[in-house]
Amino acid sequence: MNLKDKHKQIENLFKSIFTDLPFVKISYESNLVSVIDTSKDNSDPPRVDIIEGDIYIIDFWDGYSAGDRIKEKNLEKSLKYFKKFLKKLHKQIVRFY
Repeated sequence: MNLKDKHKQIENLFKSIFTDLPFVKISYESNLVSVIDTSKDNSDPPRVDIIEGDIYIIDFWDGYSAGDRIKEKNLEKSLKYFKKFLKKLHKQIVRFY
């Protein structure tokens, strides 16, 4: 299993969390999934990324000053962190927008 095999699961997770925020977008590349707030003209918008390489890197950026990065070898554990960061992103966007 790799990240690309999980795109449908990730898409469903995204839809379940961000149904009320249509300006939050998801994009897929071969080894990267990004969820980005596109509501404002911001050169460094709030976002969550999961990157597949030798390990999985899950990044959270709030768009201002706080960020988190987790490195994980296991895909399933990585997806749990990704879900946690998506919920955190949703909460952040709702609070400030």
